[in-house]
Amino acid sequence: MPILAVKMYFCPLVLIVISCGAERSNAGAGPSGSTQTTPTALPDDRPLCNTLFDAHDIPFMAVTFWSSDACPSQRTGRREMASSTSTDLTREPGKICMSGQVTTGYAELILDFDGDNRDGAQGTGGRITPEESRGAKPLDAAGLGIQGIQFSLETPPASGLAVSLASVVTPGCYGRAECLHTGYYVMSEDEPGVPRRIREPGTHTFRIADFQAAPWADPTQELDTTQLAFVDFEIAAGAYDFCISDLKMLDANGDAVSGRM
Repeated sequence: MPILAVKMYFCPLVLIVISCGAERSNAGAGPSGSTQTTPTALPDDRPLCNTLFDAHDIPFMAVTFWSSDACPSQRTGRREMASSTSTDLTREPGKICMSGQVTTGYAELILDFDGDNRDGAQGTGGRITPEESRGAKPLDAAGLGIQGIQFSLETPPASGLAVSLASVVTPGCYGRAECLHTGYYVMSEDEPGVPRRIREPGTHTFRIADFQAAPWADPTQELDTTQLAFVDFEIAAGAYDFCISDLKMLDANGDAVSGRM
């Protein structure tokens, strides 16, 4: 995905050309299940084009989903575009796999702390029911003593994955770009101002402090570590077929912090 200041998320990776033309077939699905869509134009009353998967088997997470140029996130009020991106998202307990092809657009995998910042208020039409949300809310990493994040990556794409965090501006804010503060990446050590792209399989650990504002981020805003919204894995051009697993939030000693599941 061309890395943008505003996250085009949610149409449920870092991690597609996909289509917004299919009804949600597995909304709120458990750890098993998959969905695949094909690009097509839809009228303004079209259904949501992505599927949420329940992610409560991953500490602190509520849901996971993909987003792409073909199916951007309704959370920011964006509309889908003509696209050649394709994606397929599958779930196993504690593991999320994403495969597809990005030609000229982008794709991303979202791991969401706050249940899309709606906590079931919209019912099933709002993607997640009150029962599924289980009180999901933005993550107060600072209050919980969380200072790092760790995950395992299998078969990373050749173009690599860029990892970023976002924070919520206002609880319950939905459908507008100003509802989120985005653009906070693990940055490259060799190229100033360029997000690092992870190309190596294995376990990766980053401090929350490692997530820095990209040059295109709003300079008047800061990442609010008391209101974290999601972790985003972004894919650049090319084919991809990778998995994220064993995601943990870490304290100052590098130990896993237990949280809602």
